[in-house]
Amino acid sequence: MRVVGSTEIRVISPVDTTNDGPKVPEGAKGWQPVHLRQGSMDGACGLYSLMMGLIICGVVRYDDARGFYNFTSKSKFGKLFEYFGQLGPLVKDGTSSDQICTAIDDYYQKQIVYQLPKSKEPDLINFIDKHIKKNHPVLLIIAYEGGAHWVLVIGRECERQGNRTELCRFLILDPSEYTPQICSWNGVITLKKQKGEYPYRWWTSSDIDVQLWDAIAIWPKKDR
Repeated sequence: MRVVGSTEIRVISPVDTTNDGPKVPEGAKGWQPVHLRQGSMDGACGLYSLMMGLIICGVVRYDDARGFYNFTSKSKFGKLFEYFGQLGPLVKDGTSSDQICTAIDDYYQKQIVYQLPKSKEPDLINFIDKHIKKNHPVLLIIAYEGGAHWVLVIGRECERQGNRTELCRFLILDPSEYTPQICSWNGVITLKKQKGEYPYRWWTSSDIDVQLWDAIAIWPKKDR
């Protein structure tokens, strides 16, 4: 029998697992969900990933994110969704890193700090891992043949063989998938490289070869 090393899993604070899916504290005693699921016809995965990150950072309420249509265009929240609405019906062409950073600058500059990687992979993996260790959610765009998709990295998994520990997976909240029920993540990015243009694998309800394209780490300004 092949010997498989033990694994170590780390999910960023303050995300916790409940029977209703991942939650974070709300106020002094309450809890609120994190995961938001996008519609099957829209391309707003970047917006959904950003909202989940802002919920984790404590600057957006889950109920507000779900009910954003109730906000007027004069409110900050209403202006944010008006900004994303300018990207076209259902944000069908997706969202770039620059557009997400602009949204943070314009609407959450006083509450949120963000950082982008200085270069691409392999430093991109180190960049994400560094911020996960600091409990910072990381928006990650993955590219695959024919498209791209935003997810939110909330954890890491390492494999241990003796005294050697190796990072093997990023744990993600994927807005295109159902809310997880028995753990805090609903998808995985494997980091054991394979040959080809898309050297990593994106595991959710499918198994798709991907490359890591870009990332944005965010965290509350008070934690800087």
